[in-house]
Amino acid sequence: MSDTRPRPIDSGDILRLLLVEDDPDDVHVIRRALRTVSIPVTMTHAENGRVALELLTAPAGAAAFDMVLLDLNMPVLDGWTVLKTLRADRRFDTLPICVLTTLSEPDVLAEARHLGANAALSKGTTFEATCDIAQSIVDLWTGAMFHDAA
Repeated sequence: MSDTRPRPIDSGDILRLLLVEDDPDDVHVIRRALRTVSIPVTMTHAENGRVALELLTAPAGAAAFDMVLLDLNMPVLDGWTVLKTLRADRRFDTLPICVLTTLSEPDVLAEARHLGANAALSKGTTFEATCDIAQSIVDLWTGAMFHDAA
């Protein structure tokens, strides 16, 4: 896979995040947690993988988002399929994808990274843990904790 290192940011940058998540409670908690991070974040929500791919493959879609935050287990079209589809399409070679899932088995998280996720994290069980994860996602984008998925 090609290098997907994020570009350097400056103080005026806003992270444009596509959250692909089917659970409304998780969407609410993640949205609240993103308000606590060190830079401004705008979040677009896709309730399943089909909607996410429609947004991303629209004429301006590839340039509309700085990062995808992707759940794996969803109806209609799951995150595994979305991850494979995006990584097979050269338009998305440099789009950072962070998997955020309820699955915590190391082999599942490793497989997500193997398939092209730049990071694979288990969802937090508390709001504080979710805030920490949200900051880690921002750090991924800014390069502070970037993990090359090579």
